[in-house]
Amino acid sequence: MITYGWDRIEAAAKATADRWARRHPGTISSVYGIPRGGCGPAALGASKLHVPLVDSPGRLTTLVIDDLVDGVGTGFL
Repeated sequence: MITYGWDRIEAAAKATADRWARRHPGTISSVYGIPRGGCGPAALGASKLHVPLVDSPGRLTTLVIDDLVDGVGTGFL
């Protein structure tokens, strides 16, 4: 089993958010986490992107985050 501390998790989230912001400037207005597994990563991502965490993915500019990366379109920040 691989164990990561919060420092490493936060650094990875910040690096990912910075990369997203550089590639897609101004395109994210909010972040939504798929219930259960996506809520934690979404909260961290919203904080790093400086946008609100919302309770429903109602806009086209909402980044939807899940805890799975399986190659079928789910995102993980």
